[in-house]
Amino acid sequence: EASREVRPLRHVARVPGSSPVVAGVFHFRGELLSAHDLAGWVGPRAAGRAEWVVVVEHAGARLGLLADTVAGLERLDADAARPAALPVTLGERGVCFQGVLGEQRLLIDPERLFTTPAFFRAF
Repeated sequence: EASREVRPLRHVARVPGSSPVVAGVFHFRGELLSAHDLAGWVGPRAAGRAEWVVVVEHAGARLGLLADTVAGLERLDADAARPAALPVTLGERGVCFQGVLGEQRLLIDPERLFTTPAFFRAF
């Protein structure tokens, strides 16, 4: 429900001094949004550039999540989803996720994502 759009990432303007989580800002339908890097949040990012951005929204706030690839979109019924426990290696960074679905896919919790200060802010 929090996903608004998935689109190719054309350009990200870097923000000097920002955290490794915030890759920069980009234009989205006339609005300037921050581009957040989940890979940078959970650990060091592998070489390469994200090709996609997933725009998510919670309580009127929007941001972009960078993605290297997009294999598809699925609508999950919250009652049907029974996520497994998160890997312990995520430590405190695991607060933004509800669990792991099949094939080692992390299930993001938008409310937690937007209310985790270290992830949401750029500095």
